[in-house]
Amino acid sequence: MFSRPSVLVLLFILAGLSACSGGSGTPTVVVENEAGTPIAAATATPTPPENLVQNGDFQQHWQQGWERFIGETIEGQSVTEVVETTAANSGKAIRLNHNGPTELRISQFITMTTLDVTLRAKINLSAESTCWGLLRACTGLAGFVLTLHPQRDTTEATLGQLVWLNADRYNEDQYFESSGSQNYTFVKPGWYTIDLNLQEAIIDRLPAVDSTQVQAVSITLIAGTSGECKTGECPAEIHAADIELLHITP
Repeated sequence: MFSRPSVLVLLFILAGLSACSGGSGTPTVVVENEAGTPIAAATATPTPPENLVQNGDFQQHWQQGWERFIGETIEGQSVTEVVETTAANSGKAIRLNHNGPTELRISQFITMTTLDVTLRAKINLSAESTCWGLLRACTGLAGFVLTLHPQRDTTEATLGQLVWLNADRYNEDQYFESSGSQNYTFVKPGWYTIDLNLQEAIIDRLPAVDSTQVQAVSITLIAGTSGECKTGECPAEIHAADIELLHITP
């Protein structure tokens, strides 16, 4: 993710950096020839923090870094594609669209050395409730899920989840209620920005989770259903872009 010239020697001036850079604290790089005569000076550009999410900007095909899952019984229709959008800094977003029973999702598993990271993402969730009654109730379900895992080599065990779901009366009233290990945020249609410190979010939103036990996380995008959806019912869609887990630098 993330040469050395044979003639030029790069010298990083470590003493008096503040004075050399006007007190900004940004290192100045002085380039000298072999005789020791300065020939150029430039301000070093700070290295951007590493994004732990592979292909989170979807500049490559979605199969790079992401794994797709489809329910055991495939009915209805499912679409997974990268599309262009002006809402994303990268200009690209992943689009998942699904209707009918089961679900469509893509996921990425990431091992963690620290939870002092920034989680950022832009999402647009939409779904329809096609049946609501005493005999049968159903709705589409679109969501962005971050799951905490106690092991670095498997997703089988979970400690807790931060979940963003499409706002829907059926979802909010019937199925999804926050607890000490699961936190739900219901999002209305339209682009929504997630921007949080993961360590602080676990403390504030998941009080039952021991953050020292977290060894890995998985990020999952889902388009699926809640309730008794039949083929062609319960359309759901998620657009997601600019997904980042960034190490926080001092």
